Amino acid sequence: MDQQTERSRRWLKTLALLLALAVPPGKAVLGAAPPESSGQIVPGSAPAQVIEMEKKVGIVTPSGKMVIVLPVVAPEGIKSGKDASVLIPWTDVQKIRVLRRATLTGAWIGGAAGAVVSGLAGLAWVHQDGDLEAGGIPLLMLLGGVSGALEGALIGTFCHDWKTVYTATASPPPTARISLAPTRWGAAMTLSVAF
Repeated sequence: MDQQTERSRRWLKTLALLLALAVPPGKAVLGAAPPESSGQIVPGSAPAQVIEMEKKVGIVTPSGKMVIVLPVVAPEGIKSGKDASVLIPWTDVQKIRVLRRATLTGAWIGGAAGAVVSGLAGLAWVHQDGDLEAGGIPLLMLLGGVSGALEGALIGTFCHDWKTVYTATASPPPTARISLAPTRWGAAMTLSVAF
């Protein structure tokens, strides 16, 4: 046996021993998903509490959209607190949405629109009549923006929109498994990746 082959065998034995000490046999090593990230919401967790505080939630499933009244998060899926026969299993849940008012969005849109319209009106006034000083345009824009923000927030309180609070993972992450087996000359290492 030549010296290089002997060195390679020692290196492989050392590597196999280190892997055997670091990884218990049959355990997933790379890309292993903890139980919390298995694609479902655990009852009692923060996302579950957000969902259970709502009067109704929208569930997107492969067969369409559903609305669940008084939702309850269970290990097997989403239940209705009003009708016990309604259960959507986690395998069918693609998205969970809650109903939110658009007050803040309305305020932002109204504020921006009010400021732009007031600024353009001020520029047109200065250009045509010259009564308003150019230094008064920022103040006019500020007043228009505040007025628009208040109006937009008022309109936004009457508008509702669905906000997604949970999206199911499309597929589980790849999982790599390393296994060691004794051989006649030392140990053999096998690496397999499951998609």
